[in-house]
Amino acid sequence: MSLRRRGLRFRLLGLVAITSLLVLAALAAAFNIAFQAGLDNDADKVLRARAAAALDTIVIHGERLIVPERRQAGLHDAPIWIYSSDGAAIERGPGNDAVQAIANRLGAIGAGSADEPGSETRLLALTANDRGHRVGAVVAALSTEAAENSATRALVFSLVFVGLAALMIIGLARLLVDRALRPVTEMTRAAADWTEHDLAHRFNAGEPHDELTALASTFDGMLDQIEASLRRERRFSAEISHELRTPLAAILAEAELTLRRQRTPHDYRGALGEIATKAIQLERILDALLMAERGRDAAGGNADPGELLAAVATANQAAARARGVNLDWVAPDGEWSLDAESAMVERILSPLIENACRHAESSVMIEVRVEGGRATFSVVDDGPGVDPSVKEAIFDPGFQGTPGVGSGAGLGLPLARRLARALGGEVSCHAADLGARFEVTLPVVAASPLTEN
Repeated sequence: MSLRRRGLRFRLLGLVAITSLLVLAALAAAFNIAFQAGLDNDADKVLRARAAAALDTIVIHGERLIVPERRQAGLHDAPIWIYSSDGAAIERGPGNDAVQAIANRLGAIGAGSADEPGSETRLLALTANDRGHRVGAVVAALSTEAAENSATRALVFSLVFVGLAALMIIGLARLLVDRALRPVTEMTRAAADWTEHDLAHRFNAGEPHDELTALASTFDGMLDQIEASLRRERRFSAEISHELRTPLAAILAEAELTLRRQRTPHDYRGALGEIATKAIQLERILDALLMAERGRDAAGGNADPGELLAAVATANQAAARARGVNLDWVAPDGEWSLDAESAMVERILSPLIENACRHAESSVMIEVRVEGGRATFSVVDDGPGVDPSVKEAIFDPGFQGTPGVGSGAGLGLPLARRLARALGGEVSCHAADLGARFEVTLPVVAASPLTEN
């Protein structure tokens, strides 16, 4: 299995192990090379001193080398070879055939050094000169057994050091990686648990100042988006259920009433026409909700306010009569239109009218006026009114049960405000002389100054 498929912890440790081994191996190799070079240099110094001492005992006569019968005391113990200018051996030192062959080669050249591994011997040649002319050469030999033993011990110690250092580095790296990744593991586990059970939790690590706090901030943002998305889905589902319940119930009731007994073709046509009207209303509601949910620009329409008021009032007349409430409206004057689609404006006004009919004592009035390029629809009822302390809370989804709000699902007024804001308008609640007044302000396409009040 490749490192890419392993966990991050394994990959980091593997990377540290490989890198540390390569670095330590390179350092160990450099140390041993330098150590061996130092040993060779020390051996060459000794050999050069021995060869120079041997040269001092040799007499140069013309181009001939004359070796005294007895050289300086102590030098006879050192392996020395003396060669004439033509490479002939004048004196030979001890050694096996391999050592003798190397000595002959160096004596013929008159310079350089070489090792004979078999006998652990190092040889070095010095040239014997007379007045600038080469007249021979001296070769000195030295046993390198002690140096080789030192080099071997240094190599073994360096390998042991590399192994121990690598183990210590890997152990320390594992500790550091575990400590560094532990918060990430805990954050991941917590985020997974919150996503599944409770989206309200957050890390709250403050302003990002390092990688972990940046990750926590990213997780918080991601959880905010997930929670907002789920909240939008729940709200949209609730709004669809709330808005479609009435037309679906009307369609079902009309169909059941028609099927109860045999009717004339004219009655069937009337029932089907009513069902078709409710289905069209259902389609308009769906279009408006989907348009608002998808974030499409609902402005840019050309809704006629007179037709709009007539349509929305007619749609709520039956509910008003069932509660004994007189629903009336005043048709707008002048030639102007709303900068919105009719379906969207109907979905804004309908919850306000339904709410007014639900709480009115006897009457609900719908009016509209134009000022400063904006139209204001007023829905006024003569009910108990709205407590000033909850004038804004009634627009929160699910708020219900407060006097003046009634026993609805608590979704109509929030939907009306959301749709109005999507059109660049607003929905607000005000106290009236008797009851409550809800106002909807929306932009208009054109308005004649003569019609402004």
